Amino acid sequence: MRKFALDLYQSMVEELELLQMDDLTEQSIECCYQLSSNYWFQIRQMLSRFHFQSEEEEIDFFKRVNPLFTSEIEYYKLLFHATIFRPPDDEEARRFWQREFQRLDRFVENHPDFVLYMLTGNTCRDKQYFLRKNFDLSNRVNLGIGLAEEDAYTNCDDLLAEFLSLQKYTVYVKTHLDQDILANGNL
Repeated sequence: MRKFALDLYQSMVEELELLQMDDLTEQSIECCYQLSSNYWFQIRQMLSRFHFQSEEEEIDFFKRVNPLFTSEIEYYKLLFHATIFRPPDDEEARRFWQREFQRLDRFVENHPDFVLYMLTGNTCRDKQYFLRKNFDLSNRVNLGIGLAEEDAYTNCDDLLAEFLSLQKYTVYVKTHLDQDILANGNL
């Protein structure tokens, strides 16, 4: 499953790169969102029928592979949000990008233990966080990626996906802030 999923991920990344060759527009962001959702749908379908050989294999998949797909979905949702809600006025746009830049900081403030756990490579809670048998629906962060197959979820794979997408999004936002500094000489 891991190899198949990583091969599928590589295909998805290559297709996403083709879609992003020009500037990211509302239409290209939507296409990227749909593409990443379609790839993750394939993974979800397979997971509903797949039995891992060991808990370690399952943990590895939900900690290191599955979030690759779901974080892309969340990243394009963030980009779409920015495209839709960015004010046209330069001063308000600057404030908008500053608020967007704080999203990752707010996530870290709201989930300090989880972020530290992931950044330090800790494994003591892996069974609780990344095994399907321990899945508790009440723990779900509302990422809007669907709950059709509960076999495709663990307690923290969505949290990890959100963290990864926010890291990537922060780079995107910083680019806009830097462009504003260059264009206007202020922040």
